[in-house]
Amino acid sequence: MNKFNPYISLLIGVLLILTVIVWTSVFANHPKKLGTWIWHTSIIDDDRAAVLQALESKGVTDVFLQVDRDIEKEVYQSFIRDADSRNMKVHALDGSPLWVASEGDEEASLFFNWLGNYQNEVSDSEKFKGIHLDVEPYLHAGWREDYDYTVSSYQSFIMTAGKQADILGIPLEVDIPFWFDKKNYKNDFGSGTLSEWVMEHTDAVTIMAYRDKAEGSNGIIKVVRSEIEYAEKLKKPITIAVETKQSTEYDHVSFHEEGQRIMMKELKKVEKEYRSFDSFRGMAIHSYDHWMEMKP
Repeated sequence: MNKFNPYISLLIGVLLILTVIVWTSVFANHPKKLGTWIWHTSIIDDDRAAVLQALESKGVTDVFLQVDRDIEKEVYQSFIRDADSRNMKVHALDGSPLWVASEGDEEASLFFNWLGNYQNEVSDSEKFKGIHLDVEPYLHAGWREDYDYTVSSYQSFIMTAGKQADILGIPLEVDIPFWFDKKNYKNDFGSGTLSEWVMEHTDAVTIMAYRDKAEGSNGIIKVVRSEIEYAEKLKKPITIAVETKQSTEYDHVSFHEEGQRIMMKELKKVEKEYRSFDSFRGMAIHSYDHWMEMKP
């Protein structure tokens, strides 16, 4: 009869521990981000320190900060520099449904011109790290009145924005709703689904998965699956976003009623589901002010 060898048992134990450490390291090092939108830019001037402290306490890594041309350049410099020292990336945010039509051309041009001038005048630690556009063409009247033309105009705008981002040398990220995978196009840009086209022509996308639960047929995990899988094929970064603003229409689109603790619990379920996908970069919460006003 073979005697029990304690050294073999010890060796097996060590190997098991090393295996756990390796796998834990792989998942822990998977790039993850927690982003949020700041639409009321004046708060970075009124109370910069408090905003940064709040963002840091929540573990925010990426801030989508709307460009307000009425705010002095030095305010942006100070905020971005301080955010950079906290390992937060600040992205230049803007966009409007009007940008898919001629009446929005001037505003879009002013945004890119301001951003170009700003980037050229500040130090590296004070520069925006990317462009984040929230255009939402479906809120324009043309989406209902002339869908094909409006979609084509939207695609033309995305192409123009991509060229501007290339000139500035920073990535372009675009917000799209999860249901863009059900919206088709057939025009000079080819044919297919809008979600796939946007992913193909931008550096990254944020999916607005505005649902208040992770699981189920109408949950976050389910509604973003096709976009996650296509992003994986393209090797493009994808972020999943949720809403915290109270909805006056539906009770299932926002975590406003549920509060922060339940929201974070549901986001953990989404992360667990998709963390093995290289394309999955993390979560984003819309938006800063409503998030901070939520119940715990």
